[in-house]
Amino acid sequence: MARKKTQQGSWDAVRDSLRAAADPVLAERYRSIAPTSGTILGITVPVIRTMVKVFAVTEKGLTVSEAADMTNLAFASACREEMLFATFLLGRFKAKFEYSHWANLNDWIQGIDNWETCDQLAMGVAGEMIGRAAEPHRSRWIRELEKWAEAPSPWRRRFAVATTTVLNQKGRSDATMALNICERVITDDDKSVQKAVGWALREACKSDATAVFSLLKKHQSVMPRPLLRESAQKLSAPQRAALGLG
Repeated sequence: MARKKTQQGSWDAVRDSLRAAADPVLAERYRSIAPTSGTILGITVPVIRTMVKVFAVTEKGLTVSEAADMTNLAFASACREEMLFATFLLGRFKAKFEYSHWANLNDWIQGIDNWETCDQLAMGVAGEMIGRAAEPHRSRWIRELEKWAEAPSPWRRRFAVATTTVLNQKGRSDATMALNICERVITDDDKSVQKAVGWALREACKSDATAVFSLLKKHQSVMPRPLLRESAQKLSAPQRAALGLG
């Protein structure tokens, strides 16, 4: 109980420091870039990351489960800066993620209503969880992503797609996984989902451009034209020409 009280006190201190750094002008700018129904204080991502580093030094004994508890508090607040701070903090424990934390992730997604928080959590937490996981957890999580890619919420669908980008970055190569998820939303009419698909397929091109080309060729007649164009940006000139792109 004493540890819980200390943990709450630490998070209260984080909240105070974030509000002390708030910039109303930046807040308005961010609201136009990544609209959300939640609170925006107006703090840049680099500044938040620096604050996380300082916090990590002062809280050396913090565990991954305690960081997850703080993330629960952050996402319950619906404050952009709190959610990003918690996401970056949790990301520092990427080598210690456990199977039980996927349930937390499922809850956090419920509070997402903008692309910025969505992508940071997807790449910094979910992507790392899958990228580092051994079987059978990896397969179980991939099946969850497949379900999320077909969920009613566009943010959950985008989250599923954005998670796959990390699997084709930082020396990783898993185009099959990315294409599996992207194919489930290849005709999605939500612009935020389309943006994520284009991004994920461009990253997948680094691992297997031929597979990406085959997917686009298969669906070129039914997928949105702007999405086809964005997804094919990293393909060769002959492949783009075969898709009817100049």
